[in-house]
Amino acid sequence: MHNKIKTIVLLLIMVILFGCKPDKREGYTLYENDSYGFSIEYPEDWNSREGFGKESESGMGAIVVFQSPSEGKKDLFRENTYIFTEDLPDSVQNVTQYMEYSKSALPAQMSEFEVLEEGSAEMDDEKSEWIIFTYVQRLQKLQSIAYIFHRGDYGLVVISSSRPDSFMSFRRTFENIATSIKFE
Repeated sequence: MHNKIKTIVLLLIMVILFGCKPDKREGYTLYENDSYGFSIEYPEDWNSREGFGKESESGMGAIVVFQSPSEGKKDLFRENTYIFTEDLPDSVQNVTQYMEYSKSALPAQMSEFEVLEEGSAEMDDEKSEWIIFTYVQRLQKLQSIAYIFHRGDYGLVVISSSRPDSFMSFRRTFENIATSIKFE
């Protein structure tokens, strides 16, 4: 009887300890940001860098960037995911308005901008809009998927990019990253 009680207590302790850890996909690393109140997962073989381009005059700045490993000297573009914030005008009151605002601004910011797909999703009880588009940056054609969130007076964007010829092979990874987001 005494051994049964020890076993039950040990099992309860294990359930409590393992139950308190955030759920995480195998092969992914958890990134947490207390300042903006979110966490997100990215592939464990990718590197991360915080604060790239933050505090720009446009009210936009990357919180963190995750970048795929180099595939050698012929790898001309490393797939990546940026998470950035953007100050929003008072007229943008929800995520749908934010998407319309973004789609009207993007053609002026990106040459050869073209929308391929768009839709909506819900992640961690937060409404999101997403868009897949192509554009040219530094003479290189790229394809991106962006998930946007309306966070009061600012927008939060999770945008992943690759070359168009490799987009489909990275799309699942890009979606896994974006859909892992959790808000406090």
